[in-house]
Amino acid sequence: MHNFVSVMECLNSPNAACAVSPPSLLLYAVILGLMAAGWRLARRDATSFRATAWRWIKIGAALTAASFVVIVGFFMLDPDPVLGVEDNPVSNGLWILAINAFGIGLMILFGMAAFRIAGWAARLGQQGDPT
Repeated sequence: MHNFVSVMECLNSPNAACAVSPPSLLLYAVILGLMAAGWRLARRDATSFRATAWRWIKIGAALTAASFVVIVGFFMLDPDPVLGVEDNPVSNGLWILAINAFGIGLMILFGMAAFRIAGWAARLGQQGDPT
């Protein structure tokens, strides 16, 4: 799973190794799975599709924003865990939790974007279907 550090490393030096790394492949699998789920749910129940999508978009945005605030706080107030100095195990644990929560939040947001796009495509396909 991508976390804050791996995302920043990939953005700083994009290359093929980053694009086909195991965390990236996991992200692609999650996106494809959520596309299929969005397609099926939108064709079956449009109201439930919209409610599910917005609920998870809010969860992903809140998780990403909260973890980003904690990460910025670390950079400003306690850079030891960021630099790899493990003075305080509680601080180090919070740093690991924050960078992983950032990755999970991004995965939810990217997955829900794919979920919504597949759902919109399914609904557009239904509008032209005469049956």
